[in-house]
Order: sequence, then structure tokens, then C-alpha cells
Amino acid sequence: MRLSILLAVCCSLALAETSSVTGTVASTADSSPIAGARVTLSSANASQTLLTDVGGSFTFDGVPAGTYTVSADRDGYFAGGSERNAASAAVSVDAQGKSGAVSLRLTPGVTFTGTVCDQSGAALPSASVSLIRRVVVEGRARLAPFRQIAANDLGEFRVSGLPAGKYLVCAYAAASSWQRHHGSSYAPTCFPDATDPSAVQWSIMAPGQSQALAFHLGLVHGVRITGTVAGAGQGTSVWITRTGPRDVPQIDNPEVNWDPKTASFQALAVPPGEYRITASSPEGGQQYHAAQTIGVGASDIRGIRLTLRNAPDLHLTIHMNDGGEQQPQSRTGVGIGDGALSIYANSPGPFEQTLPDPGDYSVRVFPLPGWTVRSVTQGGIDIRDRKITIADGVDPAPIDIVLTQGGGGSIDVSLSKTLAEGRTPVMVTLLRQSSASNEWVEQGQSIMFQGPGALRLSNIPAGEYRLYGWPASSEVEYLNPEVLRNYQSFGEPVTVRVGETVRVIVQPVRVE
Repeated sequence: MRLSILLAVCCSLALAETSSVTGTVASTADSSPIAGARVTLSSANASQTLLTDVGGSFTFDGVPAGTYTVSADRDGYFAGGSERNAASAAVSVDAQGKSGAVSLRLTPGVTFTGTVCDQSGAALPSASVSLIRRVVVEGRARLAPFRQIAANDLGEFRVSGLPAGKYLVCAYAAASSWQRHHGSSYAPTCFPDATDPSAVQWSIMAPGQSQALAFHLGLVHGVRITGTVAGAGQGTSVWITRTGPRDVPQIDNPEVNWDPKTASFQALAVPPGEYRITASSPEGGQQYHAAQTIGVGASDIRGIRLTLRNAPDLHLTIHMNDGGEQQPQSRTGVGIGDGALSIYANSPGPFEQTLPDPGDYSVRVFPLPGWTVRSVTQGGIDIRDRKITIADGVDPAPIDIVLTQGGGGSIDVSLSKTLAEGRTPVMVTLLRQSSASNEWVEQGQSIMFQGPGALRLSNIPAGEYRLYGWPASSEVEYLNPEVLRNYQSFGEPVTVRVGETVRVIVQPVRVE
């Protein structure tokens, strides 16, 4: 009798040591079950994966007590509208073998299908289709290629599993050698068969939506462009790019043939428009550069002569620690991109940076921790909120950067209860009013923050600021004055004083 009781108790304990973890995977669009989704149960020590059944259900048997993460993914789906192709949840199996059911949600992706033909309806197997999206970089909007697909031998294309949003879909194809030799090329075309940038149409796609597109690319007359590069050496390259407004997508650029023996270049069948021809050559550790902007019409352009010269050098001097204390001795560098010069001011003294690309640049200085920017001047003029111009072959006026220790304060940022409970990443952005205009400019770089706890922004110069918590999934062009005007009331006013720390709770910005 005692033996029977002991056996019963042992069996009960053995059964209680494990449990089943069950759940479902469904679509956020219509709550329909998702069959064939991959579901993974993982812990610190092990993991196992299975597929959901036709009803979107799953069951993991024999799961010991402990804490686990259950995640699901399926091709063509995303989690909660983000571009992460998975959904997950935490689940606990207690000592009695009990666990709750898990409900995972995936958002169906967007699909584009279609064909690319010439004007007669013949397939263009050499065609490519580019999906272009509006993105925000450092608070400014621009257009950028998101995905590119090659058409098959029938001129057909298909791409799926894309996040919902607005897309500009464009197609282009390379003309044959015979066509280019006779001055013909295919005009890059955006939906709906538009070759004029002002006539393009955006596709606004909801989760799970698909769209079929048909492109008909027409042959247009193109001109021949030829020229030479004086001072060309080994490694010289020449390229031609379309120029135009930043809000016009640059779909395709003409192909350039370079002959190093004669230091000459040639481009065939270039469609009408405005272009920039650029030559570059690295020689002896120096960068040589030449560029010319041309307008292409109906006649060939011959005899262009580009002369390579030293690319402009930006001369800078960093003054650190006016008090004479020991100064750090780490490397200083300049990052160039998206119309900005990002100067990482880490060591005192003069230095220079070659700038191969002419244009107008804003200057942003990022000092070492513990330092603040006192001034950034060019020719005695404060340029922290102004643009500097880099011209071909002309060295810009030197820039002086003065840094100081202890010249700023700190901001401790925490999320509001709504943001913290939502577990949604937030882009924390600190803006200050420009000294050169009434516009708001970014102080430092936006930081992704999810909590818990506080995010400390250090070495902030004394002054008046506004602090924003943008939803990380949104693409708000917050440095556009017209856009920011709509959201100014959401900003938290912050006063920073030297040597003090101010605490700010960020409220969510409701993006329209």
C-alpha cells in the first residue's frame, strides 16, 4: 500500500514538471489565422521550432518549468507594422506546469507584380524595377531606393513581403548596343508610364494589399557625349549623374566608357536633361577632382575637357581647454554626407580634410564627453546655424572650433507612462532655435530610446530648448519648419543651465 502511494506521488510530481505551451498566430489586418508560420520556443539553454497548422495554432509539449520567449515569423509578414519579420511574447511555466495561451500577431506585407515592355508590347527582359520610398535622414526628407528587382525573360516582375506605406515604382532598361550606337535609349519611366517627374503617381499600400503594374518604355533620342580628362592617372574614373530637385528620384544614370590609354570618355544615347560629369583620381595619397554641369538637348556634345586638380581642402583648428589643463590627444575626423559635415573634435590643433564633393554643407561638431562647443566660426562669422559653400578647386576659408569643459548642463529624459507601457522605441530629439533664423535646429543627433530608466543628454550648452519623443516607426521631417509648426505644441520646453541637470518626462507625439 505504501509503495502504491509513493508511486502515485512520484508520477504526479513527474507530470507537474512539464507542461504544454499553446497559442495562435493571426493576421493584424483581419484576425485570420496564419498557417505555416514558424514558431520558436526559446530559453537561455535551448530552443525548438514548429509550424502552425491550418488554423494558425501551435503546441509545444513537455516544456519544463521556466521562463521562455515565443516568437513567430513567416515570409511576407511583419510584426505590428514594423520591418522586423517576427513577433514575440514572454511566457512562464510555473512549478505546477501551468502556462497561459500565447497570441501572436503578424502584419501581412505588400506585393507588387507587373510587366515591363517596349512601346510595341514586346517584353524587355533586361529591365529593372526600382521601388522608391520617402525616408527621413537627420530630420530632412529625401527619396531613396528601397528595393530593386530584375524582370525575368518575359519582362515580368514580382516582389512581396514589403512594409505598408507609400511607394514610387519606376522601371528602366538598357538599350542594345545597336540602339545606343544609333542614338536611342529607353526613357526611365515611373508609374503610370510617366517620364516627366511632375506626372508620377505614388502607390499608397495598406497591409496585405497587392498592385499590378504595366510599364511601356519608349525609345527616345539620345546624344553622344565625349571628352578628355587632363592629368588623368591610374585609377581615374568618370561618371555622369542626373541633377535636379531633391524631391525628384534619380532612377538611372548614363553608362560611361573610359579609355585610360587616351584619357578620354564617351557616353552614348544620353536622354535630354541636366547632368553633371565628374572625374576623380587618387594619386600619391592625394585626391584629384574635376566636374562640369551640362545641359543635354538634341545635338551631340563633343570636346569636353576636364582638368583634374587637388580637391578642396578644409582647414580647421580646434582650441580646447582654455584653462590650460591637460588636453586629450585622440584623432579628430570629419564625416561627410547628406549635406552635412560632422566634425568629431577629439584633439586640439590644426588639421585638414579633403572634400571631393562641392556643394553647400551645414557644420555639426561632436566633442568628447565632458566638453561643450563654445563657438564655430569661419572668417569671424558664427556658422553653427549657417551653410558653408565648397566650390570646385577652391579651398574654403579656415574654420575655428572652440571647446570648453564644464560649459554645459545635462538633461535626464524618461518616458511617460503611455510610452513606457507601450514598449515602443522613441526617437528623442533635442531642438534649439537657430541664431541665424527663426527655424529650429537639431542639437546633437536624435537617440533611439525605449526605457526603462532615464536617458542622459550631457554637455548641452546653456540655453532654451524643446525636447520631442517621436514614434520611431514614423518618418517625420521635423527639421522642415512647415512640418514642425504642426507639432511644436508637443515639444517639452527645457531650460539648460551650466552645471545643472534638468529632468524631463517625454510625452508621445501624435503623428498625423
